Amino acid sequence: MPPLPPTKEYGILEPAAKRLGLHPFQIAMARNSIPYNGRGPCMRCRWCDGYVCETDAKNGTQNTVIPIALNTGNCELRTECTVKEILTDDRGRARGVAYFDENGHLQEQLADIVIVSASATESARLLLNSKSTLFPNGLGNRYDQVGRNLQGHQYSGATGYFPFDTYDDIGPGACIAICDYNHGTPGMIGGGMLDNQFIRLPVSMIDRLPPGTPRWDKDISRECAIGISGPSASTGRVSRFPPQKHASRLIQRCATSGECLWCAPPATCTLLPMTMARCRPNAPRPGSKKPERFKPFSR
Repeated sequence: MPPLPPTKEYGILEPAAKRLGLHPFQIAMARNSIPYNGRGPCMRCRWCDGYVCETDAKNGTQNTVIPIALNTGNCELRTECTVKEILTDDRGRARGVAYFDENGHLQEQLADIVIVSASATESARLLLNSKSTLFPNGLGNRYDQVGRNLQGHQYSGATGYFPFDTYDDIGPGACIAICDYNHGTPGMIGGGMLDNQFIRLPVSMIDRLPPGTPRWDKDISRECAIGISGPSASTGRVSRFPPQKHASRLIQRCATSGECLWCAPPATCTLLPMTMARCRPNAPRPGSKKPERFKPFSR
């Protein structure tokens, strides 16, 4: 489908980048720009980043590939489950997984093929938990590198001020980028993508206005920021989950009773909503309406 129509910022940055000999492009946003598969197009609101889409235009596995797979009759979706470890045979080949079901009971699922696709942190955590005689330090961790060199998602940036309005309050946010400095930049280890930032409310510019600018004026919206996003050097490492015998209980207590085993006392825990989201991505935050979700097939 075509990209979303350009914003004011795109109209400023695209010709400027070309004048500098750079190679700007429109960012793939994983959002419907036109009606597709029974779902509407992006409504261009400012609340895109970090919020639920009001028109279901954001694309994710929950509204694309999973429904299609379920409709074939050959796919079973088991929700509220946590994989404990990958099981291997005496030759070291994966033969299935052990997991805690929605009731906290340990189950086994054998398989010809096991796909590890659980993000940078959870994939590493799962491999480290999958210990056996052939893999005493975790599956695929012969050289003790699994989970190491975890890279952050740091942002640094610059703000440019113009004698004309640059802000049109049209989402979904970042729309143009360059990757000319992604690799091989002299004097820099690594690199990153340059792109315009997501929607900023005019009030967010209060603390970064040029000297003499009125504290509240239409000039506050005369702002165009280019954010630099890319990997940062890090010594962080993914470690194993809390002991497996507590894993299902941890998820159940965090998500249903609001009790958190990560810190104490729970009544003063400021991270509880984040912990709940981490334990069960579909769990409602306190005071919110429980979202609709797929129900597991009977088995």
